Amino acid sequence: MKKNYKMLRANGEESLPSISNAILIAGQTLAESREPCVVRLASQVLAAIATQCTSYGDDAPRLLLARHGPELVKTIFIRIQADLIRATVESMAEVLFFFAKEFPAETRSVLNGLENGDSPLVAAMFREIGNLRNFKQMTLRLNMASRKDIRS
Repeated sequence: MKKNYKMLRANGEESLPSISNAILIAGQTLAESREPCVVRLASQVLAAIATQCTSYGDDAPRLLLARHGPELVKTIFIRIQADLIRATVESMAEVLFFFAKEFPAETRSVLNGLENGDSPLVAAMFREIGNLRNFKQMTLRLNMASRKDIRS
C-alpha cells in the first residue's frame, strides 16, 4: 500500500472506492483477527493511508478515514491494550495519532467512553499530539502497562 499509494491516487476519484474498501477490511481485520501477522498488516495499511493523507494533504481519503473514525479509534485502542509485538503497536499508534491530531475532540470523546480511556497514560498521549515519536512512545507505555495488568 505504501509503495503504490501515489499510483493508486493518480486515478483521482476513481481510486476512492478501493481505498474505502481497504479501510473497511483493515478495520474488520483489526477487530476480529487473532493472527498477529494479519493484525500487523492491517494496521500497516491503515497507517499508510493515514500517513499519506497527512503528508500530501489528500482530503478525500482523509474524509473516508473520518467516516470510519469512531469505530477505528475504538478498535485500535482496544487492540493496543492486548499482547502485541512492538511493530504492530507502532503502526496502530500512527493511525491513532492521525485521528488525535486531525479530530482531537471526536477522538477524545470516543476514548472517554472506553475502559482506560481516561487514564493518565492516555492523557499523556494527547499531550504529545505535536510529536509522532513521543506519541508512539506513550502508546508503547500504554501497551506495556495494559499487558502487566492482564498478567496480574
